[in-house]
Amino acid sequence: GAAYLLWLALGMARAAWRASPTGPPPAAPPARSAWQDFRLGLLTNVLNPKVALFFLSFLPQFIDPDHGSTATQALVLGLVFVGVGFVTDGTYALAASQLRTVLVRGRGLSFVQRYVAGTIYIGLGLVAADAGHRRTAT
Repeated sequence: GAAYLLWLALGMARAAWRASPTGPPPAAPPARSAWQDFRLGLLTNVLNPKVALFFLSFLPQFIDPDHGSTATQALVLGLVFVGVGFVTDGTYALAASQLRTVLVRGRGLSFVQRYVAGTIYIGLGLVAADAGHRRTAT
């Protein structure tokens, strides 16, 4: 895993070195409609087994058969979870949409994609390598 992250970082660095600093900024990716984005996000979440595992392992501790229907309690807890997720994820999506608009206008998006993401990959690769080293040393 560590080697793969470092390989990704190296690939980004090579792409950055090959890019012309005086050329026009790269073209923005083709835009999808809001409906296409929504369907993709919904499909991703519906097919994500981690959500089902979360509900099956975490929520039952908050359901008390002495306080009414367990199905109703599970439904209410699920709806609260969905509501909180809608607000937080919606806020992230709106902020990311505004940030993308700002970054696409100039060279900001290219800088973020190449240098910041590459640096993050290097950091994650080093942390993963160190974690693997520590696990085998103990």
